[in-house]
Amino acid sequence: MDRLKRKKLIRALIQNQQLGSQHELMDELKKQNIIVTQATLSRDINELGIKKIKNHDGFKYVLDEEKLIINTRVLLNYEVIEVTNNEVGIYIKTLPGRASGVADLVDKVSEDLILTTIAGDNTIFIVPYSINDISLLKEKIENFIDNKEQLDRKKIIKTLIKNHKIESQQELLHLLQLENIKITQATLSRDMKELGIKKTYPKNNDSFYDFDQKELILSTLALISYEVIDIVSNEIGVFIKTLPGRANGVAELIDTINNKHILTTIAGDNSIFVIPKSIKNIAQVKKTLELFVDGFINEESRAQ
Repeated sequence: MDRLKRKKLIRALIQNQQLGSQHELMDELKKQNIIVTQATLSRDINELGIKKIKNHDGFKYVLDEEKLIINTRVLLNYEVIEVTNNEVGIYIKTLPGRASGVADLVDKVSEDLILTTIAGDNTIFIVPYSINDISLLKEKIENFIDNKEQLDRKKIIKTLIKNHKIESQQELLHLLQLENIKITQATLSRDMKELGIKKTYPKNNDSFYDFDQKELILSTLALISYEVIDIVSNEIGVFIKTLPGRANGVAELIDTINNKHILTTIAGDNSIFVIPKSIKNIAQVKKTLELFVDGFINEESRAQ
């Protein structure tokens, strides 16, 4: 909640005052009893898409929507699972609800090569101007995402999990080594979490790793702190402002809370309307969402 409140205040200060340095901004935050380190403030400034410009009075911080979008490239390492192609186009597999946001960023890769992008919930079809440019475009997209090695590794992990009944991480590490992929167990654990892989326990008691869609969705919770800009409410419900193209993904995660006071969510491109079961519970729903965005949600609050 503190982080969301702080970022909301920083946006308001940048919009309403002429602030030209981080020290000035820190002083203004201090007046509101918000104490932050310079490192934390720098991160907030970057996540909010704030840049410094020069005018006739000197330097001034301003909000830059384009910079805000480009800065979300950091999310691609989490959101993109696989990039493949066939004879007619390129296909990107993303985390659930993330395709639209990723497509917004991919559109910026190479306008002279991309005719259009079509995004579903977790899949993007990229249509090139010419099928002769597919290899070049795929390379540019992988460079833009900047994790080709990780994408290749995740693709092999997915294939191994699908084709083998793997009972331990050591066994999976061994199979990866046979594919000439050497990684630490910590890296493998992170990859498995991001892919939504967890142990299953069938009735015959032979446990093995498999894909769990719920686990995949919940593993993206860390993305919300980047994606959510503001949470406000009025007499009818709670409204969430997100980065462009991120509303569907955030709404999908909110749906996993299964909070008894939330009736449903309606998502546009960058706005979500969270409808309470009763307007009497609006304040409680807003607080729950603020805690969720800050990553403090736990199993007890999830069940409430």
